[in-house]
Amino acid sequence: MKTAPVWAPHLTHCLREDVYKQLQQCEIPDWVSKKNQFKTDILPLPQSVPYLEPTFEIKTSDLSVECTDLIVKKAAQWDVSVHSLLGGCILSVFASEYGRSLGYKRIIQSPVSFRRFIKEEFKDAFGIYMGIMKQAIDCAPGIDLCTTVKNIHATFKKQIESIELLKGYYQFMTLLLENVEDPETFFYNGPGPDPMDYDFSISNLGKIRLLSDKKGLVVDAHGPVFSAVDGERIFGVSTVNGKLSITMIYDDNCFCSKRADRILEKINQVFSSF
Repeated sequence: MKTAPVWAPHLTHCLREDVYKQLQQCEIPDWVSKKNQFKTDILPLPQSVPYLEPTFEIKTSDLSVECTDLIVKKAAQWDVSVHSLLGGCILSVFASEYGRSLGYKRIIQSPVSFRRFIKEEFKDAFGIYMGIMKQAIDCAPGIDLCTTVKNIHATFKKQIESIELLKGYYQFMTLLLENVEDPETFFYNGPGPDPMDYDFSISNLGKIRLLSDKKGLVVDAHGPVFSAVDGERIFGVSTVNGKLSITMIYDDNCFCSKRADRILEKINQVFSSF
């Protein structure tokens, strides 16, 4: 099957040779045989449709340097990544909010970099090739936070080290977009995104250091900042000059502002408890 000449070459050029060979040997997914049923030429084109302004709210919270250090030490003590610890703390709060009415098996989502699979000379191209991890975690009463965090860490580690997520991305770029001249129109005329089936998505930018001289400017909040639509709830976390910054973005049509405040307050309480 011929690869689309526009969308895939840079990806295949960046992949390690051994990884590329594994991907080429993977079975072709069933949906390829149904691809001809996808509509790609229905009008109106996306560019002719008025731009929609999604309504979403942003809330931020900054922890102290001391509290941030305690989080890092706790992650080391439990032998997990800081990312897993943060995700576990937030997921436990969502379980306390929704568990009684919707069940205590809650779902966390997180982007994952494919950096481990690309050639050394391209590893600084951060953020170009990303996949999505998603995992249901049992947060029932009686399961302590350490267990929740370790379960997240173990499942995420397994997905990160597996080639499965990259396989899906590779087949998306090659098989699905083969001979598609305009991907934007292609997706615009599709069935739309799947309903959100997870509690939240968490993205961690890691450590950031700002220059002390801000030329008279005062930084009120740090990103990352995203939009949120269709009921999405997104947490962006980063450590800026030694302090953990949390940005919570959510669709205000699908998520109560008072509940958002309560959740963020509970999250801060969990972090402060370390």
